[in-house]
Amino acid sequence: MTLSPAETAAPPPAVSVVMAVHNGLPYLEQALRSILDQTLRDIEIIIVDDASTDGTGDILRRLAAEDARIRVMTNETNLRLPASLNRGLKSATAPLIARMDADDISLPTRLRVQKDFMDLHPEVVLLGASIHTIDRQGKILRTSVRGRDSVAVRWLARFNMPLTHPTFMFRRLMPNGSTQYYSEEAGYAEDYDYVVRALQHGEIFSLPDVLLSYRTHDISISRKNWREQQQHARDIAMRLQACELPDEVFQALAPFRQSYYDLEPASPEKIFSGLRVMLSHDLKRFPSHRSWLKRQTAQLAATTFLRCGRQKGAILRAFLESGRDFLPALGLRYLETRRLLPLPLRADASMQRQIASAGPAMPTASQQ
Repeated sequence: MTLSPAETAAPPPAVSVVMAVHNGLPYLEQALRSILDQTLRDIEIIIVDDASTDGTGDILRRLAAEDARIRVMTNETNLRLPASLNRGLKSATAPLIARMDADDISLPTRLRVQKDFMDLHPEVVLLGASIHTIDRQGKILRTSVRGRDSVAVRWLARFNMPLTHPTFMFRRLMPNGSTQYYSEEAGYAEDYDYVVRALQHGEIFSLPDVLLSYRTHDISISRKNWREQQQHARDIAMRLQACELPDEVFQALAPFRQSYYDLEPASPEKIFSGLRVMLSHDLKRFPSHRSWLKRQTAQLAATTFLRCGRQKGAILRAFLESGRDFLPALGLRYLETRRLLPLPLRADASMQRQIASAGPAMPTASQQ
């Protein structure tokens, strides 16, 4: 009996890892080997060389010769990150896509842990994880535990990017059968734009597990282009706020947006007033997240004043004069971020425990 090509073709891998790189030295090989050494072996690694000129191509060809799971695609001209990622996505065959950058390090169990969670939760279309932030030499500068359920991710996404891009794992096909690509018009906020559009298709979570070491250095895109990135982020955030919030809440937040995104000082009274309107709306919708929402809103107010150049003394005065009702939550959030608050009093503790031990049918934002 002769088998058809479909019957003889190898099944797709469990995960496609997609990386786009432009001049990835000196960290590229370390980043790639962290993927090659994953405990989940059933993967393909698609790397788009975005017209590198520094020897990146030589490293990619050598590693591809060592491991057949690597596929290299080369752009003749520099297309930039979103277009290069889209080229890789179009070539991917696995049901799950994992992102990776050329200067980060994935911990050995990253792909296995994320795949297992995605398999248990078909309602989740995109998954992030917690990170170590490392310097050029790989020294850990800090650890960010970002265990967030769908309520937390959706709330944080109203204002800025709620996940770390190279921790992404997402479904190649959305529930409606389409593939979601990166927007090439979103500037340096293509990851944030992807998250906001993915929220239209399903739920997004972030694991409390530290699964990636995220390298920070002076030439990283996020440092070089922060101001332009924030301008694009403002447009994306306003789109989500206008979509998800009642009009009266959206309008009340105008002074907050003026300060947070445009860096133009607005009246503290008006900023706090708008945040109170939003908090009242959120507490009615998500009563199970009461403590978390109050602390996050207080922190958002403080961050807004910081962005406008206020010093700590001026921020404290603004809270005392116009936002005294937010002070207890701000104090608790301060202790929480520094791990000085006992675990039972941390607003995110129960959320992180729930995600870490999650079985099927996790509660989601759409169910609350």
